[in-house]
Amino acid sequence: MKFHPLEQSYLPDGTLRLILQVEKAHLLYVGFFLEAFEGFCNYTTLQRKKPLLQVDIAPDYIESMQEILAFMQSWDLANIEGEKICSK
Repeated sequence: MKFHPLEQSYLPDGTLRLILQVEKAHLLYVGFFLEAFEGFCNYTTLQRKKPLLQVDIAPDYIESMQEILAFMQSWDLANIEGEKICSK
């Protein structure tokens, strides 16, 4: 999935806040997977027309979510999307 962090900061309660820039075609996928980790993190879009996500990661899950995000970045959706198109 094509996304990368633009900003990173810690909130007073220890929550890690990431601002991710996501390729528009991958925004739905990134949101879908982040939704699966409800409780680990919360996310929201920052501006309606821009593919930016604010992801707040709970202090107890920072290390796990960083591993999950790294795995998601390594995933090549181009091949997956290409296979769907070719199989129709």
